[in-house]
Amino acid sequence: MPQPLPITLHASAAETVGSGSAASVDITDTVARTLIELSVDVTAIDVSTTLTLFIETSLLGVSGWTTVAQLALTAQGSTLVFVPGCKRFVRARWTLAGGGATFAVTGTAHQIYAEPSDITDVSVPEVTLSAITVPDRARQCLRSSSEADDYLSGGYTLPLTAWPDSLRKHVANMAGYELLAKRGFDPDNPTDKILMTRQTQAISWLNTIQSGKHRPVGMLDTSPTSTETDVWIASENERGWLR
Repeated sequence: MPQPLPITLHASAAETVGSGSAASVDITDTVARTLIELSVDVTAIDVSTTLTLFIETSLLGVSGWTTVAQLALTAQGSTLVFVPGCKRFVRARWTLAGGGATFAVTGTAHQIYAEPSDITDVSVPEVTLSAITVPDRARQCLRSSSEADDYLSGGYTLPLTAWPDSLRKHVANMAGYELLAKRGFDPDNPTDKILMTRQTQAISWLNTIQSGKHRPVGMLDTSPTSTETDVWIASENERGWLR
């Protein structure tokens, strides 16, 4: 799974009527992560109470917060949600109407090579995926990124710190193929035929990286690199001047 980072946006605790927010969490450290997989666990909630939970993200963590997911919960239980499009910092904010509740928001942040929006940009038309939710598309982006890592690890020291649009395109095509496979392929549908071909091309491209035959421009990993301050020792064959 691509560079998982455990996160806690709200430790299990009781909250009362009103609103509040928890401290922000940095999901980046040395790895760019944009997808969070969260479990919202409500262990107690008063009768006729609605817990509205907002997952927010910000580049700086002090301002500019935008909502990337929203849930309304009225009963005990666990809810799993995939939230793509996150920036460096994420936090949980909530409102409680009618009473109090005890809940926790925990999960994992992941690095993915393609976002759900990339699938419809380069792979499958939006109309074809209209019945598939964005969280489900995000989950498949995670799975396809994980599959890509199986190949990339043969040629690079993971995690990647940068990657080209070619990797984004191939992972988006892999995700689109898997999402379409759930619906079922129509061998007479031109779109389905194209996507099957693109899936084959994506795996073939990743195989060339795994075998060391291809090093895409712009693909950077975390292996040590030389700098101008490194010490180099060079030698040449003797020319006989001192003989």
